[in-house]
Amino acid sequence: MHHFGSILLIFWILIGSASGQSNESRSSDWFFRSWETEDGLPSNSILEVTQTSDGYLWLGSNGLLRFNGHEFEPIPLQDILDLPSREIRAMFQDRNGRVWTAFERGPLVGLGEDNFLVFGESEGLPEKRVHSITDDDEGGLWVAYYDEICHIADNKVISRKLPNRTPVGETPRLLCDDMGRIWLANGGRLHLRKEGKFHLIAEFKDSSLQMTKASQGGLWVTVDSQLIHLDSENQISPEVSLPDSSQVTNLLEDSKGAIWICTQTNGLFRYADKRLEAIPTSYPWVEGITEDHEGNIWVGTFGGGLNVIKSRAVQLSDPQISPPVSSLNSLTINSDGKIWAVNRDGRLAFQRDGQWQFYQPKQAGVRFLCVASDPAGHIWAGSRQHGLFKITNERTEIFRSEQGIGSNYVRALLVAKNGDLWIGTDGPDQLLRHSDGKFEAISHEGSLQAIRGLAETTDGTVWVGTSNGRLLRVVDSKLVSKTGVEGSALISIRTLHATPDGSLWIGYAGDGLGHIKDGKYQRITTEEGLRDNYISQIQHDDFGSLWLAGNRGLFQVERSQLQNPSQFGSRAIRMRTFGRNDGLPSLQISRNYSPTSAKDSSGNLYFSTYNGLLRVNPKKYRGDVLVPPVRLERVLVDHQLVGSYRKRDARAFTAEGANLLDLSSRGAILRLPPDHNRVNIDFATLSLASPETVNIRYRLKGLSDKWEISDNQYEAQFSRLPAGKYEFEVIAANNNGSWSREKASLLITVSPFFWQTWWFKLGVGAFTALIAGGLVFLGLRRRHRLVMQRIRTKRALEQERSRIARDIHDELGASLTRISLLAQPAVEPKDETIKKKLGQIHSTARHLMRSMDGVVWAIDPEHDTCDDLASYLSSYAQDFLEVAGITCRIRMPLELPEHSLSAQLRHNLLLAFKEALNNIVKYAEATEVKVTLESENEELILKLEDNGSGINPMAESDPNRPASGRGLENMNTRMKEIGGTCVVESSPEKGTAITFQVPLRGVI
Repeated sequence: MHHFGSILLIFWILIGSASGQSNESRSSDWFFRSWETEDGLPSNSILEVTQTSDGYLWLGSNGLLRFNGHEFEPIPLQDILDLPSREIRAMFQDRNGRVWTAFERGPLVGLGEDNFLVFGESEGLPEKRVHSITDDDEGGLWVAYYDEICHIADNKVISRKLPNRTPVGETPRLLCDDMGRIWLANGGRLHLRKEGKFHLIAEFKDSSLQMTKASQGGLWVTVDSQLIHLDSENQISPEVSLPDSSQVTNLLEDSKGAIWICTQTNGLFRYADKRLEAIPTSYPWVEGITEDHEGNIWVGTFGGGLNVIKSRAVQLSDPQISPPVSSLNSLTINSDGKIWAVNRDGRLAFQRDGQWQFYQPKQAGVRFLCVASDPAGHIWAGSRQHGLFKITNERTEIFRSEQGIGSNYVRALLVAKNGDLWIGTDGPDQLLRHSDGKFEAISHEGSLQAIRGLAETTDGTVWVGTSNGRLLRVVDSKLVSKTGVEGSALISIRTLHATPDGSLWIGYAGDGLGHIKDGKYQRITTEEGLRDNYISQIQHDDFGSLWLAGNRGLFQVERSQLQNPSQFGSRAIRMRTFGRNDGLPSLQISRNYSPTSAKDSSGNLYFSTYNGLLRVNPKKYRGDVLVPPVRLERVLVDHQLVGSYRKRDARAFTAEGANLLDLSSRGAILRLPPDHNRVNIDFATLSLASPETVNIRYRLKGLSDKWEISDNQYEAQFSRLPAGKYEFEVIAANNNGSWSREKASLLITVSPFFWQTWWFKLGVGAFTALIAGGLVFLGLRRRHRLVMQRIRTKRALEQERSRIARDIHDELGASLTRISLLAQPAVEPKDETIKKKLGQIHSTARHLMRSMDGVVWAIDPEHDTCDDLASYLSSYAQDFLEVAGITCRIRMPLELPEHSLSAQLRHNLLLAFKEALNNIVKYAEATEVKVTLESENEELILKLEDNGSGINPMAESDPNRPASGRGLENMNTRMKEIGGTCVVESSPEKGTAITFQVPLRGVI
């Protein structure tokens, strides 16, 4: 038997594909994905497999391994135990989640979530190879050796001899059923423990036995190559026989009631609904087996690594079984469900009684390009040079250019809902309609080029997509462009597809996916999360999904996501990729002809590929139901490990591991020094079979509340974080878009540098306040000094001005008074000349006295107020105009602002005022003058209005008068010196108005 097994192993290896998948697997409803040494396994021999409650897969091989779906992590038990062997021979997970591991030699080790137990010779266990482990409902552990059984309870070991001898080459097996009873299979005998002893239940002479629990009660047992059911009444029912020489190594009943049978020479079998089927694996020797939380079957092989077994949702035709469809250009499904297809060699094939056959045209050299079917059961096939074929059961009709088809090169066909046939041809490129036995060419404008896509939307509109990127629709027998929908630079359209909701979908060659509904157009690309910008085929299923086939393979996405991509944000569209994990090779999708895909009455989808006919059963693929859990696995700070996931991790019990942060505990806090440079956080999403379909988002609250998309990267990196408190969060979603309710999180506290601490800031603040207070005090003191100095200077200046005013008044005034008196002798002189000169002296003296009074008034600081200014101007105007015989009217406010007026302002304003009065008296010929003084908006306004003849400010100076024209100029100059203005308004009818306007502030 061993010789036969060796030959079978060699044969299995020879027929295996390079990926570890057998060639027979394409025709099977099941497929596998394998992980081997090049994927990170230390050995391709996996003897035990189990999954713990936290989602990790545990493997027994050349050492203990933990698998998170993308990485194998060794658990270094040898770092804490003196193990004579690394080879694991038995592994069992008890009801409390503790993983028990038995080696080729050495102790029995039980890894709990936060502790571990060891039972060896010192505890009473023999130093022999363990064959089987189970537990009972009282918390006890049962361990089977070649010749004895040990029972561990309350940390005590009780040893018992086996009830019968174990034959050479056989191994005893232990099992606890759902009733808590312990079963023993050994040497062809099946025992049940009752009342403290094992009792013989059934005997199968010279047979090898394996057993597992049955959900319907009792046990499933293999007796050599036969599967039987032992019910709760110990009645035996034969079920099925395996192929001869199938040496069974393990059994499992899955959550759906199917029985999985592992063998040493014939691989893996599945028994369900009274049907036994062989399941492809990477190697025929299968040992360990378990079912994960998502319903996937995992098996360990003795030479082919780790396999996950899945039911196919997508299946590619096997070129050895179906050579006519090994590479396709076009396909259709007729009214009775028969598939017709055109392969790349230009041959037309169809299915009959499950077998593929070629259609044989009478003409030689016919090369078909596309095929379609109508509701009447007719098959329409377009060819490269032989026109259009109409195929029925009885006969074949051929339509060529002379029958009105226009061209013998037919590349695209569409059967409309009303039965019309739409035809796309090359040379010339045009669209035709076949209706009621007649062909009609559809007119168009502009360049059309090759028609690659035809589709009819629910409203009956026929759409056309061309290789030069034009999208057109048929309106009244004309092709009309749909504006505003072209891709960038008119990139080619590869396919069109209409869905029942009225949408039209457009597959571009490099511009992603277009969508039109209710007249609105949008385009979705890889920027929004599309996996491929090259879309060659599109189909929809009955569950709201769109299936896209392009340069990068086959994808599935919910239509609702594509119709509203903006609501999910950038690159947030969630798509399911079908590839190696689904038993598919790298696909090359067909294009250039239409139709290239189809849907049958059962909802199955079919796609043309250069690899063969691709069939999709959406009913089998409804996405993942469970949301994968997320675990934080490692934290590195500046490349040094500071935290790890410590549940069942032996490193947690080492001196080095004891100092690591436990990422498996809630509320873990990572404390970082202020001078760290980089933080790396590794995490895992425990969707073990298809980790690439998981959507991952993370964020660091405190730094940003925005979720970052991980793109199947299981690491987050952060450069030096500022001092503060943060929370790192990770969430995951399955390929149905359901996000995890619980997040994996880690609190992070970054210590500040000493200059960022509160006490340092408080000290610096206090010191700064002290310095600032001192500077403010010094500044205020200096300012006070300057103010006092200015006051003293002003006071001294005012005193000096008062002295000058007194001296002028007393000395110069007295002298002028004396001159005036001397010019008036007691005896009037007789000489007229002397008399005239004395009169001039007297007049000049009097004028000088008046001028002196004005100067004294302007200098004297006692007259620096607005009230004094108003009084002086009023008095002066009345006296001056009275002498001239002109009526003077004064209008002054009762209250004027209490502003101090500088000597310069009073002096210039007074001189300008005098100049204005003088001009009125000399030239205005006025009889009345009105003087107005008022304050408005921090300005002093002095206005003189007469009723005289008026003046022209722009008139040329009178050359006969030396001072002519200087009066207005002088007034303007004086006003500018004090920041004011002089405005003259005059007309012959209204006289003259002169307005002086000076600011009360800012003029010194």
